[in-house]
Amino acid sequence: MNLISDEIYRQLVKDSGLNTSLKQLFSHFDTVSDYELLQEQFTQARAYFMAQQDNMVQSVRQELSPLAVYMIKDKASSSGGTFLRWRSMQNARTGGTVWQPIVDDEAVPVDVRQKVVAVEKDRILINMQISVFNHILRQLVDCTEKLKEVDNAVAKSGLYPLKNPVCNP
Repeated sequence: MNLISDEIYRQLVKDSGLNTSLKQLFSHFDTVSDYELLQEQFTQARAYFMAQQDNMVQSVRQELSPLAVYMIKDKASSSGGTFLRWRSMQNARTGGTVWQPIVDDEAVPVDVRQKVVAVEKDRILINMQISVFNHILRQLVDCTEKLKEVDNAVAKSGLYPLKNPVCNP
């Protein structure tokens, strides 16, 4: 059982322009509008990816419905990202304390235990990918603010327009 299909990744790249955004991220850019455009592109890519989480949660609920566990799409973190979390219907357990006993229980059919393992591996991957989006976005916001400070300082000092920007390769 895969939470996220290759097709979802293909659509993410196609619909959000993620490859282009990554190439742009690792190229030279030095204007506030460059940073803001890149921030918008990564925000859209993250939003597309997070929208897919609803389908992932439903898939887990359908596939593992006989078990007393379920998956949720957690509320947005302070960074704006949402993460997939395990929950137990029997008690307040979360995370590994939810899925690990199922995997260890030899009374649970092997195929069900294998599905739980596959879901957990995908959940880890998906949450890491959301974290990467969050980190990139946080850096873009911080760098945009710093660049605005630089632009303001340069404008006040009368250095504009720069004829030979120091940063250009």
